Amino acid sequence: MVTQEAASQLGFVMALQGRYDDAIPHLQSAADMTERSFGPDSRQMINALQLLSYALYMERRFDETIVIMTRAVQLVDLEGARWPKTVVDVRSNLGRTYLEAGRPEEALPPLREAAALAARISRERATAISTQAEISRAPFRALVDAAWEVAEAR
Repeated sequence: MVTQEAASQLGFVMALQGRYDDAIPHLQSAADMTERSFGPDSRQMINALQLLSYALYMERRFDETIVIMTRAVQLVDLEGARWPKTVVDVRSNLGRTYLEAGRPEEALPPLREAAALAARISRERATAISTQAEISRAPFRALVDAAWEVAEAR
């Protein structure tokens, strides 16, 4: 009996080798086993669905990819705040698949959502980096301020 991890690894290696059609049954099997093991709404399902959708996409099986990616979007929406970069990736992949499938009107909503979230993540990261820099400089700034106070007192 093949384990979920073995099926996933085998499918992943085949996909890396460009053998997408050979990878799909293994990745589908891994996704099925993941669902049985961890539940249909688990984080592990998101990863399994992303791997499967990649192989389907590369085989230009866009309608199947859209079904899988739509399910992945639903899963990341359940806990999206925990993995914002995953939300961006899944939504942008869904949008790109709609474009490849010749359905640009359906591509716009997930692409807009991905772009808006990516911009928000960038702003938050810039704020966090700036805050971290201020915190890192705080002891130095206190030392400089103390030195100025001493110098002004003289």
